[in-house]
Amino acid sequence: MKNIELSVFHVNIQCLNAKHRALCQFLESLCIDFDVIVLSEIWSCNIKFYRNILPDCNFYYELSHSGKVGGVGMYIKSSLGQNVASCKLVNPNSYKVEDLWLQISKNNKNYIVGGIYRHDEFFVNCEVNC
Repeated sequence: MKNIELSVFHVNIQCLNAKHRALCQFLESLCIDFDVIVLSEIWSCNIKFYRNILPDCNFYYELSHSGKVGGVGMYIKSSLGQNVASCKLVNPNSYKVEDLWLQISKNNKNYIVGGIYRHDEFFVNCEVNC
């Protein structure tokens, strides 16, 4: 555990509104306190309510523009340096996709962490520009 520079956890939550309690219980049962928690398919239901469910974390999210399903969110420990990164997924075929990129600073090191949720359509020919 001492060698971990930045701990990141990802799960497709399939609706944060419905599964936030299970997420909190699961995270509490683990022996690691993650720096970054990435959630895909968060949905848009009551999303502003869930910014405070994890103590000492800031919540960022990008919701679907075409309905309530989809979206990606990130909880970042508030003790870390953090900024929304100027990265964006280049999507020339206009597939339904949400992406979120954050620059995180810890122990004088900088990281860029991204979260992507793609809807069921076939997903090709995309790249990230930062």
